[in-house]
Amino acid sequence: MFLCLSTDSDSDSVAFEDDSDDDSYREGSPPPQKKMKTKKTTKLSKVTEDEESGRLAVLPSMPLDILCEIFGHLRPIDILQLTRANKAPNKLLMSPSGKSVWNAARESKPAFPETPDDMSDAEWVHLIFETNCHAPGCKKKGVRRIDWALRIRACDPCFKKKYTP
Repeated sequence: MFLCLSTDSDSDSVAFEDDSDDDSYREGSPPPQKKMKTKKTTKLSKVTEDEESGRLAVLPSMPLDILCEIFGHLRPIDILQLTRANKAPNKLLMSPSGKSVWNAARESKPAFPETPDDMSDAEWVHLIFETNCHAPGCKKKGVRRIDWALRIRACDPCFKKKYTP
């Protein structure tokens, strides 16, 4: 007589089944292996490049007020990245009508300072969030020093060489 332990997947109960009628079991040989019950899984279809671009293809055809409402819920750095992504969002967000999007994004961050009058919103966000040196020709990243009067972010060697008398 061969007993098999089985569990019911819907509950936590455990049952023993009697396999004494199984003809394939012979004395001295190991019992046959039982197949494990598994859930059937469905294969996820691979998204092709055309389908992926099709999901965002409606973005340029959306009304501007809806786009501005969506963009207004983004963080300021995300809006800056969006202006760099394509000419269409750049044209929208860098125009005077895009000012409301920048204002909404800035208001979503409570401690975010107002944009100075002598800078654009994109320049202000770039100064605050981007950590690369602003000196021409310098590629250093991770610069933390900001000179608020000059409105630049520069590494120490560049600042001493180019911005101090």
